[in-house]
Amino acid sequence: MSSLKDRQPHTYLLVFYCVTLFCIYGAGQDISPPCEVGLMVRRGTTWTSAPRQRVTVKCPVKDCGKSVSVTWCKLSDTNRCELINHTESVQQNDKRVGNELISFLTFKRISIHDAGLYGCSLKGYKFEVISHTINISVSDVSPPCEVGLMVRRGMTWTAAPRQRVTVTCPVKDCGESFNVTWCKLSDTNRCERIHYTENVQQNDKRVKDELISFLTFKRISIHDAGLYGCSLKGYKFEVISHTINISVSDSYLGVKKSIDTTDVSPPCEVGLMVRRGTTWTAAPRQRVTVTCPIKDCRESFNVTWCKLSDTDRCERIHYTENVQQNDKRVKDELISFLTFKRISIHDAGLYGCSLKGYKFEVISHTINISVSDSYQGVKKSIDTTDLAPSVAGDEDLSQLAYVLCLSVALLYAH
Repeated sequence: MSSLKDRQPHTYLLVFYCVTLFCIYGAGQDISPPCEVGLMVRRGTTWTSAPRQRVTVKCPVKDCGKSVSVTWCKLSDTNRCELINHTESVQQNDKRVGNELISFLTFKRISIHDAGLYGCSLKGYKFEVISHTINISVSDVSPPCEVGLMVRRGMTWTAAPRQRVTVTCPVKDCGESFNVTWCKLSDTNRCERIHYTENVQQNDKRVKDELISFLTFKRISIHDAGLYGCSLKGYKFEVISHTINISVSDSYLGVKKSIDTTDVSPPCEVGLMVRRGTTWTAAPRQRVTVTCPIKDCRESFNVTWCKLSDTDRCERIHYTENVQQNDKRVKDELISFLTFKRISIHDAGLYGCSLKGYKFEVISHTINISVSDSYQGVKKSIDTTDLAPSVAGDEDLSQLAYVLCLSVALLYAH
């Protein structure tokens, strides 16, 4: 066994080794991760409003308890974010909520001229940060009202003879003036207009925003049984509803209404399924293909692609040998592909796909294509939050240091 004197240099070496490991890995245990100042506006934030309404948009700020100056700016045609001059109509108000500072920009009576891309800016000592843009859209345009007859498919009325029966036809007339009539399906499958008598009457009544046409049989008979429909006639068009089956038999005790829900399909709504905040990143000279899923309800539409210009207009893309569009049906969905065979920095920007049909046009959410030499490969992302997850691993390293130090100590103790 070594003498105490012989082991003394080794003991000093062990203490030095443990202290060094503790300084490197263990001392940081009580040190909180550094607080990073930032603006927490989510990418793709959009506000829509009608003119003359009060609108307040917000910018959450992570200031880490430091003294910072928050301002608001609006993106100009030259892509510069110009400082907003606050007026009686446009005000900024900053408020602390918990550990967070929130800056509010309020339009007391917003106008069409206030529409555009806004951002909040954070200025501190030797740094300045600008948030993701907030798109404020102001328009008098309400979604178009479509005239139609709201009779459900598979509707049936059953009654016994000599009973009073009233069937209904809800009409979406969009406040316009129309002529509503009733007809009965003949043996030749023609819907022949009903001639009203003392027994068969029509009565139209407005209930809230809807017009309802009532067809009443005061004393129904077996001869009145059959398939009926209501017809809506306007300028240069005529619409006939789904048929209503009226069944009359001595076996029925009272008037009953039923709807065969197995034949009722929900209406198919045409739309562009591009998700808000979609971003593609690529390095120059790479092949990039972005997609636009379309719910076309099996109708015939013209799909085009456009690029947002400096004037905020989405200008149609002129296809070249390098930039191509290809549309393909995948199951029940139509997908439009925009392909850049060798993308360049000049191709970077905001893109959208457009769906054009009879009397309407729809433009998708924008797709941000970013091109830079700093990117390794093509990547697609949809940001749902701007908060980065915490990094794991530091705790494991410090624990390893303590275990290693203890093992060496035990080795020398023996």
